[in-house]
Amino acid sequence: MIGVILKRMLAQMLALLMIFSLLPVIGPSDVFAAEIKGDGLIDTGIGLSTDGGTWIAEGTAIDGSVTGTKGCDEKEGKTTLTITNNKANTAILAFSYTIVNKGTIVIDGEPVTKAGNFKKGLNAGASITIVLTAPTSTVTTSISLQNIELLQDVSPSVTFVIPEHGTYTVDGAALSEEITYNRHASEGYLLTATPDAGYKFAGWYQNGIFLSERQVYTLKTDIDARISAKFVADTAPTLKVGKDKYYDWQEAIDAAYASATDKTITVLQNSVMEDNYTIPDGVTLLVPFNAAGDCYTEKPESVKTPGTRSEYCRLTVNGTLTVSPGGAVSVSAKHCSQQGYIGTTGGAYGHMVLGQNGKIDVQNGASLYAYGYITGDGVIEARSGACVYEYFQIIDWRGGSAATSMLSESNKIHRTFVFSQYYAQNIETKLRLYSGAVENIVTSVTASIVTQSVTIPFLGTDGLFELTGEGYIEKWYDGTTDRLHIDFYGDAALNSISMSVGVSVSSKDFVLPITNNLSIGVNQGTFVLNEEVGLLPGVEVAVAENATLEVAEGKSLFVYDRDDWINKKFVYNNTDFRSVGFTPSTIYQRTQSDLKDAVLDINGNLIAKGGFYTTRGADGEAADGPDIISSKGTGKIQIVTPSDSERKLYEVTQANTTITYQEIPISPARLKNADGSFIETKADYTGLSIIYADGAWKQEKAETPSADIDSGTYQRNQKIVLRTETEGAEIYYTTDGSKPTAESSPYTEPIQVTGEEGKSVKTEIKAIAIKPGAIDSPVAVFEYIIEIPHQHQWADTWQSNETAHWHECEGLNCPIKDDDEKDGYAEHTETIDAAKAPTCTETGLTEGKHCSVCGEVLVEQKPIAALGHDYVKGVCKNCGEKEPVIPPPGGGGIAPPPNPESTVTNTEKDGEKITNVDIGAEIKESSDGILTAVTEITQSIAEEIIKKAAAHNSEQITIDATTSAGKADAADVTIPADALSQLVEKVDADIIIKTDAAEVKLDKKAAAAVAEATESSVTMKVEKVEENADRLELELKIVTETGTVTDFKGGNAAITIKVPEGMKDKEVVCVFIDEDGSYVKMEGKKNTDGTYTFTTGHFSTYAVMTAEEADKIIAEQEKAKNDRLKAGVKATNIKASSAVKKETITIKWKKSYGYKVDYFQVFRSTKKNSGYGTKAFYTTKKGTQKSYKNTKNLKKGTRYYYKVRGVRKINGKNVYTRYSNKVWRTAR
Repeated sequence: MIGVILKRMLAQMLALLMIFSLLPVIGPSDVFAAEIKGDGLIDTGIGLSTDGGTWIAEGTAIDGSVTGTKGCDEKEGKTTLTITNNKANTAILAFSYTIVNKGTIVIDGEPVTKAGNFKKGLNAGASITIVLTAPTSTVTTSISLQNIELLQDVSPSVTFVIPEHGTYTVDGAALSEEITYNRHASEGYLLTATPDAGYKFAGWYQNGIFLSERQVYTLKTDIDARISAKFVADTAPTLKVGKDKYYDWQEAIDAAYASATDKTITVLQNSVMEDNYTIPDGVTLLVPFNAAGDCYTEKPESVKTPGTRSEYCRLTVNGTLTVSPGGAVSVSAKHCSQQGYIGTTGGAYGHMVLGQNGKIDVQNGASLYAYGYITGDGVIEARSGACVYEYFQIIDWRGGSAATSMLSESNKIHRTFVFSQYYAQNIETKLRLYSGAVENIVTSVTASIVTQSVTIPFLGTDGLFELTGEGYIEKWYDGTTDRLHIDFYGDAALNSISMSVGVSVSSKDFVLPITNNLSIGVNQGTFVLNEEVGLLPGVEVAVAENATLEVAEGKSLFVYDRDDWINKKFVYNNTDFRSVGFTPSTIYQRTQSDLKDAVLDINGNLIAKGGFYTTRGADGEAADGPDIISSKGTGKIQIVTPSDSERKLYEVTQANTTITYQEIPISPARLKNADGSFIETKADYTGLSIIYADGAWKQEKAETPSADIDSGTYQRNQKIVLRTETEGAEIYYTTDGSKPTAESSPYTEPIQVTGEEGKSVKTEIKAIAIKPGAIDSPVAVFEYIIEIPHQHQWADTWQSNETAHWHECEGLNCPIKDDDEKDGYAEHTETIDAAKAPTCTETGLTEGKHCSVCGEVLVEQKPIAALGHDYVKGVCKNCGEKEPVIPPPGGGGIAPPPNPESTVTNTEKDGEKITNVDIGAEIKESSDGILTAVTEITQSIAEEIIKKAAAHNSEQITIDATTSAGKADAADVTIPADALSQLVEKVDADIIIKTDAAEVKLDKKAAAAVAEATESSVTMKVEKVEENADRLELELKIVTETGTVTDFKGGNAAITIKVPEGMKDKEVVCVFIDEDGSYVKMEGKKNTDGTYTFTTGHFSTYAVMTAEEADKIIAEQEKAKNDRLKAGVKATNIKASSAVKKETITIKWKKSYGYKVDYFQVFRSTKKNSGYGTKAFYTTKKGTQKSYKNTKNLKKGTRYYYKVRGVRKINGKNVYTRYSNKVWRTAR
């Protein structure tokens, strides 16, 4: 027996030596270096120094304590505080004190054993000492000094200042004006502050230096002073930076940022942050847990036991608190290190509450230390590069000896981890960690006399739960159910957890238990278990429809039935579970009944590359199991590796330090059906695909392929699209009548079924769907008969005879021989070709007929000879031409024609030089009654115009082609092209042509453009197409022998018309009417003389009308145009195709002709008929792009489906084309 005891003592001593060897060496400077915490005393003339222990000096108080130390022997703890008179004169030192004396306390050489008062005169530079001793490590001796004062024998001048937002009294007398007293320093003044409504008292200040927050305060001072009271709004925070207090968030932030030494903003009282603020680089916002303002960052302090937990300070955040790179927020508290309380908060704590709109944005390089609690309805977002810290609570740490036994090589075979009840939930509000961020958990363990701390990555980079790609993790605590939720959005993994706290612990050698109150959601991507994992009773894991849970090769997943845990006492202290040590918001207290069968709810995929087991609950016919279910009926399981029939699972019970292993019965995973029955994934399920359908788990069977076109007889070639509803299945087919197999042709694109014109061709397609691990589908048979009849190819041109017309068929072997059975056959439609009367100089035509459909001439028009001139008194009575003068007999020369000088004259008006051409017009009436004024400028008159205009330097040439009656509906004005060219070249003048219908003014550029268009003559045509009370429509043309001039090449024409009577008092506009009849508004103005002038760069059809009518018509046309565009875009087809290479899938598409689009959208899914979403996977920048290479987020072996549509914005709204056909490829 003695030998056993000696061996145990030796082992413990060796363990202690090993622990001490790992601790840092403590040198003399560490032992004797000591500082006094706190902001110091108000009276800076009081000097303080100490050699150790813990001393805190604040305002007019000092707290001190000392504890003994424990090593191989108990050692006495001792500390000395020295108080020195640093003033110039002798002064009286006085204070009151209270003590906790479990050792000895000596004040100025005199031992004290109870509370009392001290008073003594000190010369300048003199000191007293206070010595505390504590005999052992279990004893703490402490003292609290209050109302410390060191007063000189003086009567200083003290002035009391009138405050704002409140009042105060001096010795009971209300202060109505600034007042000064001269009293001995020892007498003092009694001050009482009263704030106004809506305000609170913030403190007494002496010469601008803070004294006290007590509303009733006794002031004693030995210096001349100005005393003021400060009042602030009720809602103002109370903050401290260094020794200065602030009552405004931004002022405190700015002060901390500007300070070289005081970089911490401490919240002194419960406060609210309503607006948005930013903690800048180098600054820390502290929500404290004690008066000393201890700010914990990466190495928080621990205590052995929790004591009474209570909220010390609360900060409520209702806006956004942004923590910039290099900035930090610390919600501080100590934590426990004793077995049973490890990692739980100890004593008082800081508390941050996020309101419904509250948010903490932790940016790259910023830190959030949540050692107190963060609760509420808001959210914390940790960006890539951010660090978050909270405590790791290990509630069932089994102790040094038991843990050492379980970690020994001989016991590793049982693979049972040293704890199962653990929590990380100081942050109860929603914590969202994006890829690249990390949450570290901190804990401490006291073994024998040594406490060791450790920091472990928990969530994010290198954590227990790690994102392996883009995405985020959400963690939040629900106090109504006492459950911690961790949800994953993106590829992730569960890794091992390692820590060294006297003993080295790594879960990679064990089965890591998932603690009972944890709910895990795998919502997107693939979640890989890189660790042996046990889902304990009470655990819930949900795998969403488009997500995957994968058990890595060589690892195992164990899912517990509650019957294999309840009443087994597998948790430290002989219980079944231990709740979290403390939370400020727990409403529901979990009991044993909450330890239900572990739930693994698979609605996406589970791939078991390693072992997949369940505990049995019972044996034989009564065998039960946990809830491996599919609540939405979409679950799929693939057993890649068979479960090891020899595999064992153990838990432990503990009596004192003795560990006993208990085997848990397991079997290959048992899957639960809707009716409560189970199926077992035995070895013969290996490699198979198991799905949940019709309320039960069963081997998947590939769905029979279907075709988009039914079997039948068709008169044109067909493209047959095959599909199967089974994800991951491939279709194979034959067309030779044989049964399809995996060796047959793989279906990758629509199958062409073709025939021959005039023949009947039969094609039989047999297809099967095959998926690894699934049962092959039944063979589908599709039969198509193609009978292509003769296809008429009717010519565009007409054939005709005397009575009828038709189109000939240009196809081969057309069976139609009779003309009256051919396309378009009909009798001619007669149209009269009007006769043309001859003139004096022009030939006329007789009436004729032609077919208006095919153009066949039915009655030919014949010419009628010109009449010739019939002169009466020198003027032709038919056309009015003057008879040429015949030279007199005898050769007296030729008499000159009428002198053009009488037609062309120069004038000047308002300083503008003008050449007038008064030539008149000949009236001609058409068969439909239109009167046209015809004017021809002969070569001689044109030369006279050039001559006179050049000599006069005319700025304007006006050609008057009006009629005397002024009622012509149209006008034709003709001028030789050569003359027009010379006129433009030699004279810098605008050309104005006046007609009955309108006045047309061509600038020089426009006239030059017209002259360049011909070498013969130019005729300007002006015609009133329509005129009524509220509309005048005008057609303008310039005609040459080569066609119509439509472009003035930068020149302009100004058109002036007389406004119809009905529009004289209305707003008038001019519109251009294009070939499609669409209206476009022109620039123009209404003149004071009742005319309207508009300017154009080309001739066409124009209308002058009321603005109201124009706007109405334009709006209707715009709507009709948009409707036409929308209908066209919506009817646009897109044909897509695809190709695949290593790590690349290329999608190409082609749009049908007709309507352009602004851009294209590409949608992607892993399911053919669902999962594409409403947000495009890829969007082109232009509507001309015709392909897209998908290189990102491709998983080898996964089939991806794509479809494309075009988008065009019409009238501010997106209009979409039809979706393309779906194409798919399997990623390589």
